[in-house]
Amino acid sequence: MTTLPIVLLIQLGTGNTSVIANFSAKKPQKLKPIIIIDAIKKFGVNTLIASPYFIKRIAEEIMVGKISSPPQITKIFSGGAPVFPMEAALFESAFPKASIKIVFGSTEAEPISLADAMALKNKSLAHGLWVGNIHPQTRLKIIPISEAPISVATDDALNQMALPLNEIGEILVAGNHVLKSYFNSPDAFKQNKIVTAETTWHRTGDSGFVDEKNELFLTGGCTTLIYRNGQVFSPFILEGVLQKSELIAKGTLLENNHKIYVVAELKKRNAIQQDIKTELEILAPALAKYIDEIITIKAIPRDPRHNSKIDYAVLRKMVFGVK
Repeated sequence: MTTLPIVLLIQLGTGNTSVIANFSAKKPQKLKPIIIIDAIKKFGVNTLIASPYFIKRIAEEIMVGKISSPPQITKIFSGGAPVFPMEAALFESAFPKASIKIVFGSTEAEPISLADAMALKNKSLAHGLWVGNIHPQTRLKIIPISEAPISVATDDALNQMALPLNEIGEILVAGNHVLKSYFNSPDAFKQNKIVTAETTWHRTGDSGFVDEKNELFLTGGCTTLIYRNGQVFSPFILEGVLQKSELIAKGTLLENNHKIYVVAELKKRNAIQQDIKTELEILAPALAKYIDEIITIKAIPRDPRHNSKIDYAVLRKMVFGVK
């Protein structure tokens, strides 16, 4: 079962029977998990390939509704949006017999890395979100973050730019499965590709670092990072940390006019600012002293495709009236 048209086509091409989920990506809030679970059982679905939002809603229905987990589900693949440790733990609890893989990639490069939910659920978010081992067919480099197009003559010259282990920068990838051009869009090509004499590299626009084990960690979009007194604060990581919050349903960081704001969608409408501030001091002590203001809104906008990632451009316009 999949919710992604391209995956459906691939499955048909490889001769697999696929069940189309009764789910509209344009109206994700109207998903009825019990209908999906009934279809899984009725048609003997053994593999799920879907966004984290889809998997999470089904997992919550199983756990909260105390519904028996479909025993025939042996494989789950999820991607398109981040999966944090608490969500990985939920997936594992709801589907105890399944091998659950979280894929990190992009439209232009899929996969970049692969993480196992069983390992992910025990990982810390102290420095970044662990997204597993770099895929063997993926060449990857971390370079300094820059908004400008980058021109480099050779791979050796690009290697000179590469950052050392454990240092945050932009993630570059190359490989046979990585898109090398765009249809009728020279501007996108100039901004997102680095062409050397040997290789066409793709700039993901995501920041992160690689550790000594050749494992990849994400720290969010390059343009979202906030710098203060030699420290780097990642809205993306705070979003993961806030999953432990008792007061905040979803929240993130925004910077505007040299001030740092926490923008929060609350679980409890009557939560007071001081309680939110106290909780932030516990959950994110290194960040808390740099927060200038806490702004609460009714609902934080999500991306229309997966309903998981925060739409920062829309959120900034809502809060500050600017992009």
